[in-house]
Amino acid sequence: MKKLIISLALIVISLSTMAQFKTIKVPDKDLNGIKSEKPLEKRSDKIPKTPRDLKALPGPVSTAVLPVRLVKTFQMPDGTKQTTELIRHPGSLPSNIGGSVKINSGPKSSQDMGNRICTTETISVNAESSSFMNANYSQQSTYLTPGALYSFYDFFRGNFREHNTARNPITLISDNTTNTTGQVFENVQSPSLATLITAVGNLTRSYSTNSGSSSLQYRIFISDNESDLSIKLTGGGGYAGFQASASYNTNQSNKTYFLTIDAIKPMYTITTSLGPGGIFTNPTQPQTQQDLIMVKSVTYGTRILANLTITMNSQSEDIDFKAKYGKDGVSPNVSAMFNYLKTAKNTTTTANGYVIGGPMNTTIFNTDKLQQEITALLAQCNYQTAKPIAYSFCDMAGNILGIKSGTDQFTVTSCLPKDSEPLFTGAKITVTTGSDNKRDGSKATGFLLVQDGSVWDATFQNISSVGASQDYTTEFKENSQNDLFIMPYGQGSAYNSINRFKNGGSVDIFLTPADDILSYFGGSDEWQIRSAVVELYFTDQFNVQTQKTLQYTNINGTLFKGRQRLRLTFNGLLQPIGAIIPTH
Repeated sequence: MKKLIISLALIVISLSTMAQFKTIKVPDKDLNGIKSEKPLEKRSDKIPKTPRDLKALPGPVSTAVLPVRLVKTFQMPDGTKQTTELIRHPGSLPSNIGGSVKINSGPKSSQDMGNRICTTETISVNAESSSFMNANYSQQSTYLTPGALYSFYDFFRGNFREHNTARNPITLISDNTTNTTGQVFENVQSPSLATLITAVGNLTRSYSTNSGSSSLQYRIFISDNESDLSIKLTGGGGYAGFQASASYNTNQSNKTYFLTIDAIKPMYTITTSLGPGGIFTNPTQPQTQQDLIMVKSVTYGTRILANLTITMNSQSEDIDFKAKYGKDGVSPNVSAMFNYLKTAKNTTTTANGYVIGGPMNTTIFNTDKLQQEITALLAQCNYQTAKPIAYSFCDMAGNILGIKSGTDQFTVTSCLPKDSEPLFTGAKITVTTGSDNKRDGSKATGFLLVQDGSVWDATFQNISSVGASQDYTTEFKENSQNDLFIMPYGQGSAYNSINRFKNGGSVDIFLTPADDILSYFGGSDEWQIRSAVVELYFTDQFNVQTQKTLQYTNINGTLFKGRQRLRLTFNGLLQPIGAIIPTH
């Protein structure tokens, strides 16, 4: 939303062009450096572009509500456990495909191994999301059909038993408006799994065989057990008995690692729209079973899971690999891994893959040509071959539901050489946008600053800039996550040494509002930042990489002209202090 100050005369003159109005928020009081907000009326520039923006028609709907908590803990085939909880009103949860996956560290112990120090720590893996990823076999994917109705406990037990209750008509709506010769909606008079599958077929039958122009998304991660793998592959939407493929295994050893490269290409989304009568013909009937959930939307496309088993043939390769890749949760930085597979000499690597929404279900990859082979395989995938790769749930009133999932605790060990002298090599800021987007044309820039004095000074005194990002000018949508990558300026090893961080510093996010019609009338683009995660990367003289992750939650700060900088401070131990918006 954008702050707009316009005289009454200008408002009257502009009424002919301001046909749509909505409530926005503008700064009011200053509390701890961040403004509170109050409503103001202005023209809406938010045009629904996908079915996710569509809302159910008004009218009586089911009064059934979910119980206070819906929680399921189940045991995976390898004995590890995963706990999943359904969340009502998931406004604070990420809505991007796959959500947010985090590593939580517990107690640590270190051991001197002569030429290296090995650290053992207890960790767990958690995921939060309102859009989940599918890693099922194609025949199981048919159960992920928009409008399908299940109980929470059945679905997350892996029991896709449809809930059969007389239902009102619903409409399925597709956002594929260009690569089809047919209509973009289908009315379903008597919804059931069979009639819903038929309706999806009616919509997609006229789709083209074009490969589409949607962007390819990469993720990369190491898994230590099947619960860990399930959460990372599905964004928390995995279920009991989950296995991505019979070829997958997670039996790690000191010198053998199981790594997954995940390539995702979304093609189109089909969403359900409720009629005025709600879901059921008898609105009181579902009161007897309050754990019902409906598949609200399904995103179709292609997903390639490349499973790599990497065996280290030397201790140095083992140390290097574990330090570089063994600590990540889920990372989008897959380029380094592709380069590693091309250049690694003292390793033995085998690769196989599982394909959803492609011309085949499984395939064998050449590791030194992995990126080219994935790209070539995706070129064969089109609107006709697309399968469910992501989905969302809603309750019986049509409200989107989120999920929080977590593994039980397990231990991991990592080793670093002694006398390591790490240098700063880059940083990533993952920004979660709140209810106000950053408009297309407005610039977001990241800066890394270190404190040259002994005390942190928030007034720009005694600080030096170590690195900066490029300007990011594309739109950052509401409730989305976007990455800003910071690179060092490159003034040499002394300038980038980790010792320069000993007094702490900050990562700054700076907004340069677009020079558009809002600025012409004295207004400004406004960008609300809900939270941020900062990853600082260091590499030492042994080419061993380490990473520090700093999480800043509940920021809820709004940037606009005159208040354009969000400062994320950290101490000399590279631990987060807090977030402020400087007033100067």
